[in-house]
Amino acid sequence: MALLRTESVDGLLIVRQEDGRANTIGAAWLNAIEGLLDALGDSRGLVISGSGRFFSTGLDLVEVHALDRAAMTAFINRFDDLLLRLMTLPMPTVAAINGHAVAGGLLVALACDVRLAAAGDYRIGINTLALGIPLPMVGLLAVKRAIAPDKQHRVLAEGVMLDPQAAAELGLARLAKGDLIEEAVATVLHLSRSPGAYALLKQHLLDPHLEYLADHRKAVNDDFIEAWFTTEAIRRREDALEELGNNDVE
Repeated sequence: MALLRTESVDGLLIVRQEDGRANTIGAAWLNAIEGLLDALGDSRGLVISGSGRFFSTGLDLVEVHALDRAAMTAFINRFDDLLLRLMTLPMPTVAAINGHAVAGGLLVALACDVRLAAAGDYRIGINTLALGIPLPMVGLLAVKRAIAPDKQHRVLAEGVMLDPQAAAELGLARLAKGDLIEEAVATVLHLSRSPGAYALLKQHLLDPHLEYLADHRKAVNDDFIEAWFTTEAIRRREDALEELGNNDVE
């Protein structure tokens, strides 16, 4: 099955993640989305959504748990690069959250300029602390850019799993009023009415974050890797993998 399905509408690109399960993030997903971004060209903007009950549940634990230190370092830096690329695209980007958006999956949404969430019985949140790990640098910046400082502790440290209404109240997304994709397309078209000015405004808003990133990225990502390979984090991943093996995520 193709990991991404694309559609062009009114000069913008709609991307739907659909791996047939939970739209997890592994090397194949990174290959697919990097290729897609390479081909964006002069598109008016980008809408990213999911399929079925899932936007994305984050990193593919089965895949990444098996990586050694060097391979995991390369993987997390590549994922970090992808988040940074999304954050800095010189065009409007909208995450159309159709279902569960968890951990790294939510970070992808937070790297977009706007997040719209459909009504439904699903959860939005960042539960990485429960696995004994912090966030990589760009993921952390995506959270800090999107969420008010007084809400960040609740989202990150408490690791709350929120329904769409509660997620909207914390600023993680805003609720779609009608059809999710139609509203996402309309949002991109509205934001792209002055494309050059929008690109400059976006750049200027991001500049302070990028300055911080340049000074701290290596140290923060090194800390992530150290935490990933602690005995406690390994045990928690093994527990999570065992639970995944006992549950059907279809």
